[in-house]
Amino acid sequence: MSYEVIGQCVCPLCHSEYKQEVRLSEKSRKPYLNCEECGMQLFARQARSVKLLNELASSGQPSKIKAVEPKPSTIPAPKPAPAQVIVEKPKVLPIEKKPEAAPVKPEEKTIFDHLFWGA
Repeated sequence: MSYEVIGQCVCPLCHSEYKQEVRLSEKSRKPYLNCEECGMQLFARQARSVKLLNELASSGQPSKIKAVEPKPSTIPAPKPAPAQVIVEKPKVLPIEKKPEAAPVKPEEKTIFDHLFWGA
């Protein structure tokens, strides 16, 4: 993979004693820095950062351009969540159990016995 070296500079993160190469990317032709000491990669994405990284590569020192305050966000603040209504569950009354029929003793004859067996 071939690349074009446009300059060298000290890594802005680790300030290693070795000058790192500032290169141009093949696709976008924008400068980037890859520090071999700390592994940081620095990519220029906008016109201002391209200008600053080019200055850094040509001089080897950070430029003296003043920092720009970030623009306020245009994203509206999220709306608060609606209040939660707590609904109590109705109390369930216990079901009354019907009394169980008394078991028929084997010696007693039932109406079933009289009707079907003629006993």
